[in-house]
Formats: sequence, structure tokens, C-alpha cells
Amino acid sequence: SVCLSTLTAYPDPNPETTTCDGYTARQGVTESWTTIRTSAGNSANDSYTILRGYYLVSRASPNWSDIWRGNAGFNTAAIADAETITSATFSGKVQALLNEMFGNSADGSKVVIIGATPASNTSLASGDYLNYGATDFGRSSKADAMSVGTYADIVLNASGLAYISKTGVTNFGFKAAWDFDNDTTGLTQALNKNQNVEFDSADTSGTGSDPTLVVISSVPVSMVGNERTPIRGVMRGAMRP
Repeated sequence: SVCLSTLTAYPDPNPETTTCDGYTARQGVTESWTTIRTSAGNSANDSYTILRGYYLVSRASPNWSDIWRGNAGFNTAAIADAETITSATFSGKVQALLNEMFGNSADGSKVVIIGATPASNTSLASGDYLNYGATDFGRSSKADAMSVGTYADIVLNASGLAYISKTGVTNFGFKAAWDFDNDTTGLTQALNKNQNVEFDSADTSGTGSDPTLVVISSVPVSMVGNERTPIRGVMRGAMRP
């Protein structure tokens, strides 16, 4: 038999105590793709009802005015060091989709989940716009395969599993694949046209649409029966034949 444990975790809503979710951005500019991707951010919000998967705004080729990136933190400290993480899935309930740049069927329209290192676990600042990792932890389906009001899942790969903290908060970032890959293939730029995928945040009314991280781990037999309850999540030991 195999002993499995499941952790289901959510970001904190405002006012945050352990984690947060929201977005960082560089917006309201007119500049090249390279400049907007790599320059300092000028906006952030951790109490908005939207967790940005991503949001891109064109100023007509070759310029851009906005790139928005998402953040979500999860308290994963309840996972014991002796446990082996075997799978994990991030799920975000789609609040909005825009495809005015007609890239929703392109590979670049996928949401890429990556590591994030915000200066604080409980707030986001404009400086966090550049505080993202360079390793791909997993990708969603293309935007045209998503539907508003339903959950989109991102299954974490081995790098993503290794990134999950067993001692504290796991912070994830979200970028458009165009942004992460630095490749705008599939986008048709026009003045003030948008391309986005947005999820409900923990600040959306109620808890039924919160971003969710589900982590499955194998548990040594000696630990079975030690039930643990982390902040806004539940972990249970279970036996599977």
C-alpha cells in the first residue's frame, strides 16, 4: 500500500496574515517589447479581486503600454520534511479573457507558472515586477481552450515540485508564455488592443472561487494518522491500495 497526504492551500484575502495574491505591472508607457519586459515595474496590487494570469496591452507595433504579471502565495509549511511531493496542481477560476490581439489560439497565450520572490509574503510592490524566476514550472492550455467561470489547471513539473517549500510560504508567479519566452509570435498588434487571462483572486467575494494549490505527497507509514491543518488549507493522511 501507498500512504498519501493531500494539502489544499489558498492565498490569504486582504488583510493578509501569511500569504497574498495579486499582480505587478509596468503600465502606461510607450516603449519597445524588450524595454517593457525588463524595466522596473510601476504598479502592484495585492487586494484586487483579480489575480492576473497575464495582461498585455499594445500601443500598435512596435510599441507596448502594459504588461501585467500575476502572483500567488500559498502556506505549504504543513508538508513534513520526510514526505515526498509527488504531484501538485495550481487551479485558477477564469474571471476574464480578452483576445483583441487575436493570439488566443497561439502557444504564447498559455499561462506559465514560475517562481516568485516578492519582498514580502503578505504584500506586493512595484519592484516585484522583476522578482520572478527563469524556470518554467508548467503551462496552462491555450487561452481559447479556457472558459470564463471555470477553473483552469496548471500541473507542476519536476522543477515546480522541487520548488515547493516544506518550511513556509511558496510564492508563484504567472506570465504569458509570450512574456516568459520573449517571443510575440501569434500576436497581431493594434492601437490599445488587449490580450489577457485573468483569474479570481482570494479577494473575490466568498471562497468558492479562490486560487487553489493542491499538493499530493507520499508519507512514511510512521506518520500516518498525524493530521495537520495549515492556514486556509487542510492536510490529511490517507491509505491507497
